[in-house]
Amino acid sequence: MKGAIDTIKVDSLHWTGAVRRYRADYVRRITVRLVSMWLRLDRLAERQRSRRALRDLTVEQLRDIGLSEQQARRESGRHFWD
Repeated sequence: MKGAIDTIKVDSLHWTGAVRRYRADYVRRITVRLVSMWLRLDRLAERQRSRRALRDLTVEQLRDIGLSEQQARRESGRHFWD
């Protein structure tokens, strides 16, 4: 038959480029998720440090920042995820 296709040739450079792009996108997505989780954990740790510092303030220091002892006690007793 005239004009029949005997074989289908795959452009190996095109295929390799597609794999590289997919791999780069996969690595990028994983990196974004890891950084996002790290930042979330860092915010939680900072919140816990702040609450511990609040617990250690004196009555005069609490008055300076406009908090009562009860408010400070309530806030410093909260969980880090709360």
